Amino acid sequence: MIRKFFQKKKKKNGADTFLYTVNELNNIKYSSERLASINAKKICKDFLKYKKSNTLFVLGSGPTINDLDKADFELIAKHDSIGFNWWLVHDFVPTMYMFQFPPNRENEITSIFKDRENEYKEVPIIFRGSQLGVNSDEYLPIIESTFGGYDIYFMNEFPVHSKCEIDVDKLIQFVKNLGFFEYSRIPKFFVKWRGTLGLLVSFGYAMGYERIVLCGIDMNDETAGQHFFDATDYNESRSKYSLPASGEHNIHTMMDTQYSKNTVGVYLAALNQHMRTRNESQIYVASSKSALASILPLWPFKQQ
Repeated sequence: MIRKFFQKKKKKNGADTFLYTVNELNNIKYSSERLASINAKKICKDFLKYKKSNTLFVLGSGPTINDLDKADFELIAKHDSIGFNWWLVHDFVPTMYMFQFPPNRENEITSIFKDRENEYKEVPIIFRGSQLGVNSDEYLPIIESTFGGYDIYFMNEFPVHSKCEIDVDKLIQFVKNLGFFEYSRIPKFFVKWRGTLGLLVSFGYAMGYERIVLCGIDMNDETAGQHFFDATDYNESRSKYSLPASGEHNIHTMMDTQYSKNTVGVYLAALNQHMRTRNESQIYVASSKSALASILPLWPFKQQ
């Protein structure tokens, strides 16, 4: 009993999450340097030239995208929009595009870009991810051969580990103290609050958008792991490009308090409160079917 009493308690994952941040920041710096060698530009204040409206539509791959009709997309087309990851499969061309190479699917996604070059040649392409430098021998030749005619950028990100459990309000103040989270001010590093969605909110906030509308961001139990391109209309694309299968991406942890008390919902609620309190920006969700609809206001498509 005495020996058991004096045994060291298992440490929490604080050291591991900080090590993750240190390693990621070092790799991101190297990625930025390597991409600069092939004329990829770091996002800075000059990127504001692409901002044409005060509303940003963030276009994800959830199945509720298929609930949007022609009128909805006509409205989106009047504003700025950013697609990410597999949005490229959709017919609608956003005003900006951000992605990181999906593991073991580099050929598939570059094939889509090549097929849609005429539609996307005026769209700024934003690369992200710490592995672009680490695996530069693999990725740089692909980027040069596929994106030679594109305006390409790299996003420096300040990563918050998915299992970080520090109070979110304290985290917000921390990154503000570092100068990484200010409204309408492009920072040296964009904060990645747990994942890509949090990174896109940081991007929209830094760009000075008054409204950030999350489309196809579902994360509910009923459609977990499903995509808009699971629909039969995309059978040809699924076959041609070997698109991710339904259920291939595990998004359950995003809203699972057993994984981390700081779920994606917790981050977005805190960020939205922070922005609204200062009358700077507000986050909306496009579908009542989204798990985020209980914490974010619904974007009124039909009233616009």
